[in-house]
Amino acid sequence: AGARAPGPGGAGVQVARGPRASFGALAWSMRTAFALTFFLVVAPVGRAQSPDSTDAPADTVALPPVSVDPLTGEVATDPAPTYTSLDARTVRVIYRVEAAPFAGVMRVANESSYPVFAGAAPVLAGVALVRGTTYRPAVRLAASEAGALGVAYLLKNTLRRPRPYRTMPEIRPRDRRHTGEAPFDSYSFPSGHAATSFAIATSLTLTDRRLAAPAYVWATAVSISRVWHGVHYPSDILAGAVIGAGAAVVVHLLLPLPSAGSEAAVPFRVVVPL
Repeated sequence: AGARAPGPGGAGVQVARGPRASFGALAWSMRTAFALTFFLVVAPVGRAQSPDSTDAPADTVALPPVSVDPLTGEVATDPAPTYTSLDARTVRVIYRVEAAPFAGVMRVANESSYPVFAGAAPVLAGVALVRGTTYRPAVRLAASEAGALGVAYLLKNTLRRPRPYRTMPEIRPRDRRHTGEAPFDSYSFPSGHAATSFAIATSLTLTDRRLAAPAYVWATAVSISRVWHGVHYPSDILAGAVIGAGAAVVVHLLLPLPSAGSEAAVPFRVVVPL
C-alpha cells in the first residue's frame, strides 16, 4: 500500500511501496502503452490504408525483407519495416503533421528529454537532502534509468534496425543529433528515449502516486516526438516503453523503501564544524 517517508519534525511525503504498488504502477504503464498504440497505430489506420498516389512507390521498389543501411552498408538483423507496412505508413502520417501547436509540443518534448534524463535523480536527491528524508527514491530512479537504457542499447546493437530516415526517402530527421553523415546513434529498435522516459515515469509513480499523470503525459509526449522527428518507428517506442516500465518495476521490487521510523529511513548527514 502506501506509507509516509519521515521528514523534518516528523512530517513526510506519501510514498508507494511493495509489490501491490509496483503492479499498480505497471498497470499505469500498460494503460499508457495502449494509449500510445491507439495514437500511433489505430488512429492513423484510415489515412494510412488510403495513401495518396504520391505516398507509396510501386511494389517493385518496396524495401527488401532484409535492410541494408545505405550509409554503412551493414545488414540489419532486425530489418526495417517494408515501405508499405503499417509501421512505416504510420511514421509518414505522424511525420507530415506540421500544425504549429502539435509541432511545438513535439519539439519541446524532444528537447526536454536529455535535461530530464540527466537531472531527475539529482533533483530527487536534492529534495531528500532539503527535507531530511531517505535518498532511496533517487537511487531507485537512477538505477531504473540505467537498467532501461542498458537493455535498450544492448538490443539496438544486436538487432541493428536502421532508422526511418535511412530507409524511407521522404523522411528527413528533424532532430539535430541525426543530421549529417555521422548521426548520434544509427539504430532504431527499441527507442532509448521511450525506455528512459517510461523508466522515469514509472519510478516516480512508485515513489509518489500523485506524480503519475504528469510523468506519464511527459513520457508519452517524448515517445511520440521521436516518431514525429523521423528517427523511430511506432514499434520502436512501444517496445521502449515496455522495457522502461519493466526495468523500473524490477528495481523498485529489489530496492523497497525503508519502513517508516526505521533507522534506514534516516539519511546520512555530514556535519561540518564552524
